[in-house]
Amino acid sequence: MGFFELSRAAVSAMLTGGEGGHLVNVSTSLVDNANSAVPSALASLTKGGLNAVTKELAIEYAKHGIRCNAVALGDIRTPMHDAATEESLASMHPLGRMGEIDDVVEAVLYLGRARTSSRARSCTWTVVKVPDTDAVRDALDRWKAAIDAQQPERVAEVFTEDAIFQGLRPYSVGRQGVIDYYASQPPGMTVDYQIIQTRPLAPDQVLGYVHADFAYPDRPTVSVFIGVVIKHDQDGWSIVYYQASRLD
Repeated sequence: MGFFELSRAAVSAMLTGGEGGHLVNVSTSLVDNANSAVPSALASLTKGGLNAVTKELAIEYAKHGIRCNAVALGDIRTPMHDAATEESLASMHPLGRMGEIDDVVEAVLYLGRARTSSRARSCTWTVVKVPDTDAVRDALDRWKAAIDAQQPERVAEVFTEDAIFQGLRPYSVGRQGVIDYYASQPPGMTVDYQIIQTRPLAPDQVLGYVHADFAYPDRPTVSVFIGVVIKHDQDGWSIVYYQASRLD
């Protein structure tokens, strides 16, 4: 009943204000990823319903400029968990660690952005899963650092040897294509990114959908959407597939 009463009050205030608004619900990744080691029938019942009503509210109130999204949590390190169980909980995640409160905050803040320039203003009926984002972030943080440092060879190290890579020109296969692409970019290019959605494909593979802004010292910023598949091997998380596209 808490969700219902709070949502009803919030939507009422948003309708009265006439300027739209945003609801963010907190769900669980167990709804889509059942685990026999984690009995969760009640959580799946309540949070599965929450995911469903999130979608319904998003459609019902879209015409009023009101967005509705959910953040689906994995195991997050909080005082609710006994410290003695943290190692066991961490072992259930591909990265071998629990999610942090900051992971949740980042997801909620991204969805809450409503500026005209923010791609998040178009996000509604979205369930962002945490900490599935950790694996994607692990690879993309290294990708970003290498781009910002103007080091194409280091960028290529984030990719597998047989990676399929497509920037904003015809695709290539392998690290040399990645090196050639980034070596051809204007000097001083940097990148910032936001993870929009992730989905586990296998125990060692994750699909990510990302918005990225490439900034230049002497020209307008280029905004793109990027799809990546990352794979875990002895070297950690690496990009095996990368495709960028512009929607303007």
